[in-house]
Amino acid sequence: MNFKTIDTLFLHIKKLIMILVFISLFLSVVYFIYWLIVSMKITLPDAINNILLIPVDFLKSFFKNAPELKDMMFLLPVAVSLVFIILTYILNCVLQYVEFSHRNYQKYVEDYKANLEAKINTQLKKNFVQELEKTEFFATKLKVEAESPKSYLKQSLTDEEKAELENKIIREISDSLNFDLIVRKGTGASDAYFICKEPKNASEFYATLVNKTIKIINKYINERVKINFYCAVDVFDTAYEANFKLIELDKIIDIRVKNKILVAPRFKTFFRELYPGYFTFKLLGEYNFSKNTYKSNYINIYTLHRRSK
Repeated sequence: MNFKTIDTLFLHIKKLIMILVFISLFLSVVYFIYWLIVSMKITLPDAINNILLIPVDFLKSFFKNAPELKDMMFLLPVAVSLVFIILTYILNCVLQYVEFSHRNYQKYVEDYKANLEAKINTQLKKNFVQELEKTEFFATKLKVEAESPKSYLKQSLTDEEKAELENKIIREISDSLNFDLIVRKGTGASDAYFICKEPKNASEFYATLVNKTIKIINKYINERVKINFYCAVDVFDTAYEANFKLIELDKIIDIRVKNKILVAPRFKTFFRELYPGYFTFKLLGEYNFSKNTYKSNYINIYTLHRRSK
């Protein structure tokens, strides 16, 4: 439906009616002045007089067979003026009707577009949710880092001792998590990863992960050592994507935000749409992971929090 063409047609019609109103009003004034001039016996040029007499003669033809009205013929210019006044009023009424119809049409167009937009958005939302429902896995990458402050009173840990401690902590964390939903896990020198199915159970998994990680880390914190952990999470569709997802999580961990779980955009979108009561998210910032100045790839990273009850 070409709404713009119809709207333009309404505008042209209103413009035409306004022009006719102006002409009709102008002629009504002209014939009233003409009557005054004729009444004062002022002679006008024949060309002007002949033009002005056209509607007067047309009106006179209706009364030529009425002898009782012959004495009233001098009032015919006033009658013509009155006819144009009535025509002006009628044209004004038509203009108001067209204006009213135009407003109703514009409202119809706005309602139609709003309903169409809502319908499209609903369908897009439905398709979007259906796409999200294909998500079957979520990945977690965890890294620990031991720091040994330099002090004249206490002997600092060597790099070998710190690496050994990091490896020990990460293995304890990995061994402490034995959920049925974990389909694959592994450890490195100072990091561990977990590939899990059934994202709907992620809330319980992360609550346990945080509690056990904090408990294990606190066990090894003392005056000689401080331990931080870094964590990143995301969701994905198929098991084939797991390795690529872990590489992406490494990039997020490299932001190096201590003691928080960092969330990729899709993880946040997934739980906001399908499981809105599970987590709350706070925007950490916008980061460029492309590593290229000529090709930027900025994405929002969030921090994961338990929903307060």
